[in-house]
Amino acid sequence: MFTGLFTPTNIAELVAFVAALVFLNKNSGICQVFKLILLITLLAEFTGWILAWKLYRPNGWVFNSLLGINSSFIVFILFQRLNYKYKDKVLIAIISLIIISTLVTLVFLDGITIYNRLMEITIDLGLAILCCIVLYQMLLTEKNRSFYAFEYFWLVNGVLVYSLGSAVLYVSHPYLGVYQQESGIQLAQYINDTLNIILYASYIIAFICRWKHNKS
Repeated sequence: MFTGLFTPTNIAELVAFVAALVFLNKNSGICQVFKLILLITLLAEFTGWILAWKLYRPNGWVFNSLLGINSSFIVFILFQRLNYKYKDKVLIAIISLIIISTLVTLVFLDGITIYNRLMEITIDLGLAILCCIVLYQMLLTEKNRSFYAFEYFWLVNGVLVYSLGSAVLYVSHPYLGVYQQESGIQLAQYINDTLNIILYASYIIAFICRWKHNKS
């Protein structure tokens, strides 16, 4: 009845959403938006499951849209840690580019029927570069802070590991597909689930760090 719904990735998303509800409050600032983003993610996963497993219809448009929403949000969050003169204009330009790319994908590049791997790879590489920039600036400006208790440290590293791993995964996807046909092992799915668990675990740790900071 619920085949394909309770995957390791979906469970990690649900646990992260519950953690956001528990640990993020009105004093958490912009981090409160994680509640909305994780709720949207869960609703998208459920909608995609209904379309694929119950209605037997394409669900590519759901996850192409979700990619645009989540990546725009992560870019916005990461930009809060940057400090340079034109960051607001650059932020608007990047998010606008992501939104336009998402719309182009949905309308012109089979976004209704299939998930766009090229867009995923491009966004992942862009996020990885942005994470490196943010991490470098944090190391320069936050020398007196304990990074293990700093929510942005966990967020940046979680997104960095996920983005790099996801980019490699989607570049290698055709070869992993051949491997699955020959061996019967869904290696791509295992890697994807592992990357998502790492990402959402970093979110949860970041939420706890923020909660502890609010209490202190």
